[in-house]
Amino acid sequence: MNETSALSFPITFRINNPEEVGDVLMKAFSIALSGKPGPVYVEIPLDIVDSHVGYAAKQQYNIERPLASDEEVADLLAEAEYPVILVGRGVRIANAEKLVIK
Repeated sequence: MNETSALSFPITFRINNPEEVGDVLMKAFSIALSGKPGPVYVEIPLDIVDSHVGYAAKQQYNIERPLASDEEVADLLAEAEYPVILVGRGVRIANAEKLVIK
């Protein structure tokens, strides 16, 4: 993600050294899941991704979202003025594009 994309997130963090990883991720999860849940952008440079981070999680997050039935999703899409379906690369890998469109 480039800097312009990061600016579109209301809350952004940049991890500058491996010692910050745990605290920044805990803070990001806390913000993302509290109050009105929303996106948080965390930039982790490759040199930190490739480094060893000695950190034990202080808290564990279990994220559960209620799943809508196929019929509920179809109804919502049919009623939407500008419907959008955002799917991941797995749809293409599974050769399921036609199933998604259906």
